[in-house]
Amino acid sequence: MGQELMSLVDSAMVGHFSKVALAGFGVANILLFALSRFGAGVVMGLDSLAPQALGSGDPAKARGLYRSALTLSLRLGIPLTIAGALMPVLLGLVGVQSEVATEAKVYLYGRLPSLLPYLIFTANASYLQAIGRTRPIVAAVFLGTLVNFLADAVLVFGDPALVWAGLPALGIPAMGGLGASLSTCLVTIIMTLSLGSSIRRHHVANAPTTSAGDVAKLWHLGLPVGLQLLAEVGIFAIVGVTAGRLGTVPGAAHQVALTIASITFSIALGMGAATTVRVGHAVGAGDRHSAWRAGILGVAWGAGLMCLAGSAFLLIPRTLARMFTQDTQVITAAVPLLAIAALFQLSDSVQAIVAGALRGAGDTRAAFIGNLIGHYGVGVWVALGLGVVAKMGATGLWWGLSAGLTATALGLAVRFWWITSRPLAPT
Repeated sequence: MGQELMSLVDSAMVGHFSKVALAGFGVANILLFALSRFGAGVVMGLDSLAPQALGSGDPAKARGLYRSALTLSLRLGIPLTIAGALMPVLLGLVGVQSEVATEAKVYLYGRLPSLLPYLIFTANASYLQAIGRTRPIVAAVFLGTLVNFLADAVLVFGDPALVWAGLPALGIPAMGGLGASLSTCLVTIIMTLSLGSSIRRHHVANAPTTSAGDVAKLWHLGLPVGLQLLAEVGIFAIVGVTAGRLGTVPGAAHQVALTIASITFSIALGMGAATTVRVGHAVGAGDRHSAWRAGILGVAWGAGLMCLAGSAFLLIPRTLARMFTQDTQVITAAVPLLAIAALFQLSDSVQAIVAGALRGAGDTRAAFIGNLIGHYGVGVWVALGLGVVAKMGATGLWWGLSAGLTATALGLAVRFWWITSRPLAPT
């Protein structure tokens, strides 16, 4: 949730600076999100191996795997950063307006140095989750959100922000989107160093150094996770672009509803991470029943919390939408989307948590295949059929998203049941 709030702060600050800067931020953010989610997914191969090593009573092996994950982050982060630097070439090819493309380039180049630290942050967080030390992650992210808010205000608006706060002017220029990108980049580096410091204070005797074999295992397990996350980004990008092509109001309503749903969905992501660890510990110990129980409890907690969030979507949709816009047309259009999001979130939470359970069991391919079939075999066709052909607009698009997520959740649940109904062995 802290990471979602950080992105939300960037969006709000840049949006109040200028609409052109906000448009450029939106384009650059999609490109960066695709790169960072793919890279983080690959590094999340550690989610499968470290908990299993700990469950089998080998903390030194888990620490060695963490060091190999850092090596993998370095090997992956550099080429992804180079790829990000080349992405602005695509903006002209797809017809992005020149002034928006310029703002996108500025934000993109300002944020690119944080891509490698973000992958290391992911490795740090995965290891800390595996050993049950989650408080340093919470502290780092929420403190980072506060620092990002203050730094955004100063770097985006310059001296006027200091004067507004009753402080003396320091000659800081208003940098708009560049200021937001530099702020987030700096905060990402600080959070990564903070988690690294927490790991160094956790001493493990006789931990092995980086192993080429472990790096290869992490890549083998993490690549399907990276591709899964890339597939998820792709379906939401397709729906977002289609909503924008339907008109300004449907596009804005889609963004408002998606932003609200993303914040509450972060609870399910956290529960999915916890489920990964608990299932991994059980698999490492060879305890099939405990692995099954951990997966079921994770789904029950996540679904229950999403039912509470869905109740808010149904009871106070206009109040929630007004937090992001005062346009009555957009608010009215967002209300039915939030109603669908009540069901949407339930399916989304189940598939995310079961995917986490499968990662804990060492099965990372199932989530990738399930997302491909659910989103691109079911969801996208329902979305286009209802939203475009049947002319239901953004509402039809969201029913398509919900159908795809429901199909994915059912498929992954069956896969987890099948795996835990048989003898388990560590990956």
